[in-house]
Amino acid sequence: MFKVSVIINCYNGSKYLQKTLDSLINQSYQDWELIFWDNMSKDESFDIFKKFKDERFRYYRSQTHTTLHKARNLALKECTGNIIGFLDTDDYWHRDKLKLQLEIFKKNKNIDCVYSKFWVKYENFFLPNKLVSLKNLPTGKIFYRLLDEYRFTLGSALFKREKLHNFPNIFSLKYDLISDFDFMIKFAKKNYFDCVQKPIHYYRKHKNNMSLLNFKTQIDQMNFWISDCEEKKIFSHDQIIKIKKHVNKMQSKYEIKKMTFKEFLSFLFFKKKQISIFKAVIYYFFKNF
Repeated sequence: MFKVSVIINCYNGSKYLQKTLDSLINQSYQDWELIFWDNMSKDESFDIFKKFKDERFRYYRSQTHTTLHKARNLALKECTGNIIGFLDTDDYWHRDKLKLQLEIFKKNKNIDCVYSKFWVKYENFFLPNKLVSLKNLPTGKIFYRLLDEYRFTLGSALFKREKLHNFPNIFSLKYDLISDFDFMIKFAKKNYFDCVQKPIHYYRKHKNNMSLLNFKTQIDQMNFWISDCEEKKIFSHDQIIKIKKHVNKMQSKYEIKKMTFKEFLSFLFFKKKQISIFKAVIYYFFKNF
């Protein structure tokens, strides 16, 4: 049998929290616990939480404000389930998410993580919701596929607790914005994946999680992470080259987003481009895409 520990880390997350919690309590699979880690919120998050009179809802308030990934490690210490999932305060799940993923674990005991397709929902109403992929996402050993194209969100996945190395401190505290990526790439190198090939996770993008400042910091941390991995020989030379290509794409995207209109026109008509004109137009005019 599976008991799922769902971790929600909250810091002033009241805006979307009601829908997030509703999506959990309405799951068709009911053997779960919620570890709600409040990182010293100053908004109405606790008031929303306490409206749910359910013994599976467990509330913890941090004594000091920490980074997200330190808070996740602290929340992991409180988990009693043998399956671990993460749900952000601005995201939500399809009602059958846990059921569909646990059915895969039950059928194949060699699987260490089950993830899924997901919808990207934009706060900006000019942008349409985006399905992560029309094609099937990879299964099995997906390490190289993730390096080619990182179509993954932590909230879409469930993990076997026994496969989480260095539990509960699974997230590195060296990084802030890319600890998810660091964890997933290293996890994917050793473990086996399966996937629910339909969107059962809803991931929001909005101005608070997709600012240009965050994007630039993410690129800087990625470059530091690559240097650290090279020094420790965590990945082969070919693997590092693939990761660097991924970061170069991020850098090109960032350069387009911060251009003035005059610079953007010059880029479109006169400069050699690493990405398509269509993508360049989307990145420039829709900064949160």
